[in-house]
Amino acid sequence: MKHRWGWIAVGTLGLALCPSAAGDAALTGDVTLTVTIQSLSMTITGNPSWAIGAITPGTVVTQTNSQRAVVQNNGNVHERFTLQVTNAGGTWAVSGDATAGADEFVMGGVFGASGDSVTSGNFNESTGNEDVIQNVVTSSSATVFGSAGASANGASVAPTNSVGLWLQFKAPTSSSVSTQQSVTTTVGVEAA
Repeated sequence: MKHRWGWIAVGTLGLALCPSAAGDAALTGDVTLTVTIQSLSMTITGNPSWAIGAITPGTVVTQTNSQRAVVQNNGNVHERFTLQVTNAGGTWAVSGDATAGADEFVMGGVFGASGDSVTSGNFNESTGNEDVIQNVVTSSSATVFGSAGASANGASVAPTNSVGLWLQFKAPTSSSVSTQQSVTTTVGVEAA
């Protein structure tokens, strides 16, 4: 530590040299940094598969509360969930809008609180296509894969919290195959 020196009168005849308290300021200081590396992670529990069974062409089937999956944020930051149809079943194609066609189906998805009761009326409430899951990764928002009737969505899920995922399937209006088809919807995660 450096000191400032000043003069102080001692008695009437002598002077002494002493360190000055005003000059005792530190010349260095520390700044402590704390950091946590972002971790994105999720798990799907509940019902990660859905066996619809045989249905007629053009039928619309929506998962019930007991059929829906639960998606949990296992990361350490708020997460936004994404949806994508990654396997359209071979012969069939996924529709880019809310309309099914020949060998073309529509897959819809809505995130909500696990205790919510999501029904077919909760799908595509805004523009008509916002809950349609396409063959490209699409991020959740309050309205995309969300519902005004649900108390949560997949747009910003806190660490350790979960949301339910309800799916809706609109069968092709006609099918060139009569064998069972397997369609895969992939749930992804990104930082919110």
